[in-house]
Amino acid sequence: MFPFTILLVVAAQAGPPATWVCDDAHFADGVCDCGCGDHDDDCPDAKVDECERDGCDAAGVDDEDATACLDDDGSQPPPAGPSCVSTSGRAASLPASLAVGLAAGLWLALAGRRRRRRAMESAV
Repeated sequence: MFPFTILLVVAAQAGPPATWVCDDAHFADGVCDCGCGDHDDDCPDAKVDECERDGCDAAGVDDEDATACLDDDGSQPPPAGPSCVSTSGRAASLPASLAVGLAAGLWLALAGRRRRRRAMESAV
């Protein structure tokens, strides 16, 4: 057995993925949304003809990628890089929960060491 215990707490992702650009309430709400940056769980597949609502401007949804919108000239914009992704509370929740889990594991490990040390001192 290891001399310490590490407890990792990872929060399950609730709500849309970090790449979702439409209203959060539209994700997995029973209506298939397209053009929102990521696949909606309500859509049976990634085909545009399954879309019931789109998050795009006037140009509409890309026929080849139902998660993407077209630019005003009808072309698909370049994919958004990491600097373009919103850092909402969802994106920050995983590292925060991991930090809490690591802190809890460290606390448990140190508490166990203190208990063992006290037990050894009282036995002497």
